[in-house]
Amino acid sequence: LQFRLMCCLSTGVAGANDVNQPDVLWSELGKSATINCSHTKGATYYQMYWYRQHQGETMKLIVFTSSYSKKPEFGNEFSESKFLANKTVPDRNSSYNDTLLTVYL
Repeated sequence: LQFRLMCCLSTGVAGANDVNQPDVLWSELGKSATINCSHTKGATYYQMYWYRQHQGETMKLIVFTSSYSKKPEFGNEFSESKFLANKTVPDRNSSYNDTLLTVYL
């Protein structure tokens, strides 16, 4: 089963050098996998959207995170029972980081 996970910032357009995430993430079926996404755009970029895309299909929202909300908002087809999202608020002059733990049952 192949698919792509990606994170996107919500304010404006982020350049390719502003967002750090792995190109590929592999895990065995039935195991968990952790993907980290960080950016250096600053405090005005406080929201991240996580999407999944199966080959040949459109992107589907997994979860939306915000540094102003402790509870992530999941897309219609996804839940916290399979996806754990954690957003950290950085120290001054460091990058903003999101971690999405994906568990396949």
